[in-house]
Amino acid sequence: MCGIAGFFNSELADLSAQRNTLEAMLRRIAHRGPDEAGIFLAPGLAMGAVRLSIVDLQGGSQPIGNETGEIFVSFNGEIFNHPELRAMLEGKGHLFSTHADTEVLIHLYEEYGLDFLKQLNGQFAFALWDGRKKNLILARDRPGIRPLFFTQLGKTFVFGSEIKSLFTYPQVRRTIDPAGLDQILTFWTTVGETTFFEGIHELPPAHFLIVSANQPPRMERYWDCDFPIPSTPPAQTEDIDEAACRLKESLLESVRLQLRADVPVGVYLSGGIDSSVITSLVSQCQPGRFKTFSVQFEDPQLDESDYQQEMVSMHKTDHHFIRCGPSDVGAVFPEIVWHTEKPVFRTAPGPLFLLSKLTRENGIKVVLTGEGADEMLWGYDTFKEQKIREFWRRFPNSSRRPLLLKKLFPYLSHYRDDRYFQLLRMFYQSDLSSADLRAYSHLPRWRNNTALKSFYSPEFRARVGENSSRQAMEKCLPPDFDRWNSLERNQYLETLTLMPGYLLASQGDRMAMAHGVEGRFPFLDHHVISFCASLPGNLKMRRLCDKFLLRQAFKRELPPKIFERSKRAYMSPDAVSFIQPSAQAYMEEVVSETAIRRAGIFDWKTVQRHLAKVKATPAQNLTYRDNMAMVVLVSAQLAHHLFVEKFPLQESGKLPKIAKEICLQRI
Repeated sequence: MCGIAGFFNSELADLSAQRNTLEAMLRRIAHRGPDEAGIFLAPGLAMGAVRLSIVDLQGGSQPIGNETGEIFVSFNGEIFNHPELRAMLEGKGHLFSTHADTEVLIHLYEEYGLDFLKQLNGQFAFALWDGRKKNLILARDRPGIRPLFFTQLGKTFVFGSEIKSLFTYPQVRRTIDPAGLDQILTFWTTVGETTFFEGIHELPPAHFLIVSANQPPRMERYWDCDFPIPSTPPAQTEDIDEAACRLKESLLESVRLQLRADVPVGVYLSGGIDSSVITSLVSQCQPGRFKTFSVQFEDPQLDESDYQQEMVSMHKTDHHFIRCGPSDVGAVFPEIVWHTEKPVFRTAPGPLFLLSKLTRENGIKVVLTGEGADEMLWGYDTFKEQKIREFWRRFPNSSRRPLLLKKLFPYLSHYRDDRYFQLLRMFYQSDLSSADLRAYSHLPRWRNNTALKSFYSPEFRARVGENSSRQAMEKCLPPDFDRWNSLERNQYLETLTLMPGYLLASQGDRMAMAHGVEGRFPFLDHHVISFCASLPGNLKMRRLCDKFLLRQAFKRELPPKIFERSKRAYMSPDAVSFIQPSAQAYMEEVVSETAIRRAGIFDWKTVQRHLAKVKATPAQNLTYRDNMAMVVLVSAQLAHHLFVEKFPLQESGKLPKIAKEICLQRI
């Protein structure tokens, strides 16, 4: 695991200036690779990496080149099938100088060209220089686990693992993109290439980008999740036991591959079925005791420690945990925004930031987690919501069918309370008859999110103009989207938006890498993804039982308390975190009238009313939307404060020792 950065302009010739700029860019992301750094310099090209040493600790320094010095690569991530690829390439006559997975990329590219991406099983973002063709190639993994950003400044192309490294390049402007924020306030994230900042682009998952001196950059998709499109309605009779066995074998192989490392590997244990399955599989794949890590909460409504302890007791793991409350979340929230580089809707990244710190302090650089199961096997409540709404839609005047809504969130009191039921009914009844709309499954969520746009100042609303976030999302949908069934379209929308842009970023890569920890996600092995996509819908959700097949596959290997529990969303203290003494200093600075007017995003009077409401209302009486609005307001203001106003004053990380330096006088 690493962080990469660099720039390309064939007219640049001052290697000393290139070095200084590149080192500054790497210094900004030193947290991603605290073990060592490496740089590659040539007239017009600079690229480098800060390294978190996990495979070939001594010999895997980057950048790595081929025997002729024509191809070099800076790599962030892991190629889990690198031993098999190495053996195949050696059989074809390729010579290796290291045991690192990074070097496999070079020889695989030599052998297959850009088709080599299809052979990779891993999570990655990398920059590869082909000196023969004078091409710089960027690529990103299939589900979008590892980030990669870029911008074009005239003839100069700048890239990096995090936006803050791009902002270190002297000519890159730091301006909020109204279209980007509007997308975030619709989908919780941006879509496609858009980011929170004008002119800064994100390489989408499963894409590569070719940059040449005299041609515009060319971007292509090399993989996509697909669902079978039968000529007749799909059979719903696949043998459950056989399918469960195949799922278990697929996950076991994924875990076996993702345990490959030259350092100890731990597991994040939330107490839910997904991380419990991963913990069980790890215990099967490796002998001896291993470390597990969890978040516990002061609020019993949020705490899942009883479920965590069930797995700890079963597998006798070396367990470590943090105990987290509103004050802890409030204290670290500015750091959260510094690492997410965009507004967020929940404070949930905060405890994970603290958890990765605990993980690193206990000598663990790599953790396996359960992310991805909810998307691949229909665990989210959005799938249940859609089934209920479609059932209800057939008889829209029914008084009994809407009662199923009470089964959605049994752990939330207002879903059980008859006093709030009519509000819930109205919320889900909107667009009930609009099943022909492509985004039918997500309309209630998106409509709820967009209510936050009422906080815009008139000036910012004018800047947003007629921008349509929905149209931007529509452009990202594949040709077969309309041929899939409604729940499969639901899944694709989740994997297009929330999964890579929020869960794998704000709650995944960024929070772990803030402390030099690599998260690995066995459910997001592309073989597992493809297998799950091929399953009939009734094996993913049976009636309203989420992740039905996963439960069947592991029912004998999990404690009944975990096997039988329903899906519960991971949550942390939200609005209450910002009225703690630990948050007072930055709250006074970023949500004051002066700061709100200076940023120009939100209307001060609207913000003032909401701040007063949050301060005057007991935390348990704040609505979901109240909490969401508070987190968005604070995080957007912090993002403006940290990146637009104060960025030059931020201290850079200390650059690790440069273990490898390559300097060519010509390219």
